[in-house]
Amino acid sequence: MGDLSRSLLDTCAAVDLAIRNGAERFVVLGHSFGGTVAVQAAGTFPHLVTGVITYATQSGGCEKATRMGETPLLLLHGKHDSILGPENSVMVQALAGHSDVRTFPNTDYLTSEVADKIAEITGEWVRERFDEHAGR
Repeated sequence: MGDLSRSLLDTCAAVDLAIRNGAERFVVLGHSFGGTVAVQAAGTFPHLVTGVITYATQSGGCEKATRMGETPLLLLHGKHDSILGPENSVMVQALAGHSDVRTFPNTDYLTSEVADKIAEITGEWVRERFDEHAGR
């Protein structure tokens, strides 16, 4: 596992920079260990994070999912991920309680087999979060 505290501090610095440049809300995305960082960020800044997307996340370190409030969470995972199996996303979903797990058959850890589909899902989901925030 990477250094979660250091990664969260890096994320805090990025959030601070974005706010100083006019950003008000964020969707946080992360792959593997980065999924844990994204969930931690949402648990730390629930008033700033309008959504979280994880790709093949690990479950270790995602305990703050219980502190995300109503922040939407989308967990994407390859069904045949032999590095971090999809059960990790299911465990994070159980912690968050209000999330959507989508698995992709015949897909591994990197989900490169369905990269276009994941990009489409990601773009649509992010647009929906900002439309909700804008009251559209």
